[in-house]
Amino acid sequence: MILIKSIEEDISTNDVVKWLLRFNANFLRLNDITKIKNIRYVNHSFYIELANGYTFDLTNVTAYWYRRGIFKFKVIAPVSGNKVFDREHESHICYESKSAFDFFISFLKKSILCIGDSVLCTEVNKNIVLETARKLKLNVPEFIITTKKPDIEAFLQVHKNVITKPIHLPFTYSTTQHWFPTYTEKINRNMLFQMPECFPTTLFQNEIQKKFEVRTFYLKGKFYSMAIFSQRDTQTKTDFRLYNYEKPNRNVPFKLPTNVEKQLDKLMCALKFESGSIDMIYSLDKKYYFLEINPIGQFGMVSYPCNYYIEKKIAEILLKRRTK
Repeated sequence: MILIKSIEEDISTNDVVKWLLRFNANFLRLNDITKIKNIRYVNHSFYIELANGYTFDLTNVTAYWYRRGIFKFKVIAPVSGNKVFDREHESHICYESKSAFDFFISFLKKSILCIGDSVLCTEVNKNIVLETARKLKLNVPEFIITTKKPDIEAFLQVHKNVITKPIHLPFTYSTTQHWFPTYTEKINRNMLFQMPECFPTTLFQNEIQKKFEVRTFYLKGKFYSMAIFSQRDTQTKTDFRLYNYEKPNRNVPFKLPTNVEKQLDKLMCALKFESGSIDMIYSLDKKYYFLEINPIGQFGMVSYPCNYYIEKKIAEILLKRRTK
């Protein structure tokens, strides 16, 4: 049986599941709405019981794919009548269950084929990744992290073109009628003038002047790359996620140089990522710059325009089929 952890609305998971159905595969998908009732570790084997009563054990799991989401637990805690104590006690029991399930996943990953990890993939520190990439001789844009305006002024004096982006994850705010996301933004003198002398911890990075961007999906040592010509549109030049739906960017299949792929493979292995979306830039001075990795990033945006059929390849790997 193939075990899949995802969220209900993830389209990419749905597409892989369609291939698994096509191959008549036996699989179990746990979404965020799926609650785990009981975890047992007996005689060196695990037994997981879901809230709906379904139980499975480790010996039946042949492959595991972590795609998205968190594992949720149905906590049964005695009630004392003290609301503060009961809340803290329930939280403690939840963490105990999560720790037991993390042990299950760790045990699982040592014995069967796996793609992704619920801990590694959700606790990525972008700056640690950048420093690791730099040590592996990948080109990385210069950056600073600061709360002080003079630091930005000095950085801007040296690099002229500077952008700011989230250190961890983008901030978003939504209401019933609107969605307010944040994007990578360019810092200009006017913005600098309006900034306070002190502000929350923020990352600033040298903006690389690009010929085009490269989005690569990495899967078990193989690379599926796409060139994105975002620099030709002022709307998408700084951040291609500011999609121009009336005149979309041109996206074409692309092959990274072998030496760059080897460096990226070393980086993914060092970080223990079996898959993930990698962002690169090909600069005006003909160099490849590494930007970041999202281990749970989208692959449909690369797969469909370039006819890579990544969804099928993931299904084949989970089934231990030979991919072309």
